[in-house]
Amino acid sequence: MISKTVLILAIYFAHSVFGESVTLSQGVVKGFQAKSRSSKDYHGFKGIPYGKFEKRFDISKPAGNWSGVFDATLDYEGCLDIGLLGAPSGVEDCLKLDVYTPNHSASAKMPVLVWIYGGPLGFLNAGVASARGNQGLKDQVLGLKWIQENIENFGGNKDRVTIFGESAGAISVALHVASPMAKGLFHSAIAQSGTAVQTFISVYWGRGVDQAVKLAQANNCPTSNKEYMVECLQHLDPKILGKSSLKMDDFGFLADSGFTTPSIETYSDGADDPNVYLAENPLDVFKAGRNFETCPWSNWEPISGENFYESKYFEIGDSLDVKKLPAEWKELDEFWDSLKLKEMGGKWTS
Repeated sequence: MISKTVLILAIYFAHSVFGESVTLSQGVVKGFQAKSRSSKDYHGFKGIPYGKFEKRFDISKPAGNWSGVFDATLDYEGCLDIGLLGAPSGVEDCLKLDVYTPNHSASAKMPVLVWIYGGPLGFLNAGVASARGNQGLKDQVLGLKWIQENIENFGGNKDRVTIFGESAGAISVALHVASPMAKGLFHSAIAQSGTAVQTFISVYWGRGVDQAVKLAQANNCPTSNKEYMVECLQHLDPKILGKSSLKMDDFGFLADSGFTTPSIETYSDGADDPNVYLAENPLDVFKAGRNFETCPWSNWEPISGENFYESKYFEIGDSLDVKKLPAEWKELDEFWDSLKLKEMGGKWTS
């Protein structure tokens, strides 16, 4: 249950025309050339490995080298995820990036956009070394490090990296701003329909271990010894574990952020442990201005926003009477309005 980071410089797919090769520190990677919907040529490279892990819930490490030429022209199965209707799909071994660029000459020095997609899996915090929490966010940091080391080979500028995401992806973006682990790896941020301090996430900040215990109980795993608890969860079928990680309502709709959300880490190997992603509530970090002296937000204005009818889909799942939906939606709109200033850091513009 590991989150994937995807680098996107051009987002429209087309048929392959001919291959292009780029030499990385890991080896040679072969991509393809295609045309966008606006008939502009671009180069694409799919599924480049950037990380690996030994066991479920481990902290990922850089992917190794390969011999020969890595074929980055093929589609591949994405990360394990659970759809809004509860259907599982994808695989766990998915630490890969896609790179799309209009020019892969190293001299191009183009700005880089890194898309972080949404998804609730990859954050189990049992308070022990084998499951410290925030694994998916650490995977994303590893991907950002890969970009710093390799993106210039594709014509990108490692000093002009913007991370952006939507929903859970936007929460990840905002958390990277708060985490010291992500310092210097990006230079601007766009969060669409999500923040690091929104209510349904922040209620779990100090309850990571409690949530892990609930997940273990839901899967009949022991809870008195946390290492044994993690070992039991590691041996479960990934799709069964993934589905049980989310809270579903009576209709099968996703109704809550579930048992495995980002959380404050309680396990560390010392005060300067480099593997701690988040040691305190991000709201406290923002209020105190910590990390901002080297944070990109001190030089660039971040972009954060919402859409009309945010969370209406979840409200449908929470309602037992469809006839009541219009009234409940009105109540929900009023509720969101009361939270906007609080969750957007006290400032609201339109």
